Amino acid sequence: MEQLRLIANPHLLANEKQVSKKKIIIPNNFQDKLHQLINSEYNDIYIPESFTMKVFTYIHSEINNMMIDRIVEDCIDKCIQDVIRRNKFDFLIPFD
Repeated sequence: MEQLRLIANPHLLANEKQVSKKKIIIPNNFQDKLHQLINSEYNDIYIPESFTMKVFTYIHSEINNMMIDRIVEDCIDKCIQDVIRRNKFDFLIPFD
C-alpha cells in the first residue's frame, strides 16, 4: 500500500524539502526591465535611475530614426516603381 501512496504523490520520494521561495518582483514596464538588465550586467557599480532614463531616451530616439528611415525608403521605392510603371523604357535597337 505504501508504494501506491508514493506513486500517487511522487514528491514524497524526494529527500529534500522545499525552501521558502523568495518573492521576485517582476518589473511592469520597459524602463524597469532595462534598469534591472543594466544592473545585472554591471552589478559591481551603482547605476542610478537617471542613467537608465538616458539609455531609454537614446533607444527611443534610435528606434524613431529607424522608423523614419524605413518610411522614407518605402516612399522612394514606391515613387521609383510608379515612374518605371508609367514610363516603360523600351528601346528599339534598329538592326541594319
